[in-house]
Amino acid sequence: MKKQLLMNNYLIVVALAVAGLTLFSRTATNSFINFDDPTYITENSFIREGLTAQGIVWAFTSTYADNWHPLTWLSHMLDIEIFGLSPGGITS
Repeated sequence: MKKQLLMNNYLIVVALAVAGLTLFSRTATNSFINFDDPTYITENSFIREGLTAQGIVWAFTSTYADNWHPLTWLSHMLDIEIFGLSPGGITS
């Protein structure tokens, strides 16, 4: 009984993962949008430089764009460090 329940749970998790990946796979080829991406990413010199010591200090001491969210800034910097300015994370 427990083995069957575990197998059902496993199948549900796999089905949800496949559905999520299928639904959002097309977003990997999207580009930046002209809503807040220029302010937060493409025109922000600290973010564009990637993960640097100066950028880390800036992330924890800045209220840029009326927000203080250092983990978001650090996440954007890490994305730039890994993928460059590719919003979908696909490097060429």
